[in-house]
Amino acid sequence: MYGRLDVLVDNAAVNSVVAPLEHTGAAAAAALLDANVLGSLRVTDAFVDRHGPVQR
Repeated sequence: MYGRLDVLVDNAAVNSVVAPLEHTGAAAAAALLDANVLGSLRVTDAFVDRHGPVQR
């Protein structure tokens, strides 16, 4: 009914700006996780809350 929801997490841009996670501090690693993974999950959750499950 609403089509397909695609969430793309593009780490290519992040890798060019930030050192590998093993060379960053805990706060920087947590910020990367929040922006790239948790942010995508929040967007997906908000979409599903508003529109209901995607029907195929």
